[in-house]
Amino acid sequence: MKTGLEKAGWIVLIVLNTGMLLNHVVAIFLVATSADEGRMFIAYAVVNAFALLVLFFAYRARQRWAWASIWLVVLATAVTIAYGIDTIGLIYVAVAGVMALAQLATAREFFGAVRGI
Repeated sequence: MKTGLEKAGWIVLIVLNTGMLLNHVVAIFLVATSADEGRMFIAYAVVNAFALLVLFFAYRARQRWAWASIWLVVLATAVTIAYGIDTIGLIYVAVAGVMALAQLATAREFFGAVRGI
């Protein structure tokens, strides 16, 4: 990433996805009270692991598909509010919001400056 804003956005995405990955891996063993919950945590851990692979390789290479695919991670994180408006749901929505802002901070790196008419 070239500029400070884009680099900061990229770093925020890496930090949040790393934190979420660790959270979900730990939750598989310490939080899940049923096989279904365990599977859910495994699925989210895989999403975060995939996001980190994309961020470290294709995202850094400024491949547009990588930028688009990270929005799926933002969506997967935000959609957890559908399980209920509780503390966990609100935390996930807040994290998704920060991810979205970080993602938008990198847009110029992928698409160039927006020109006025």
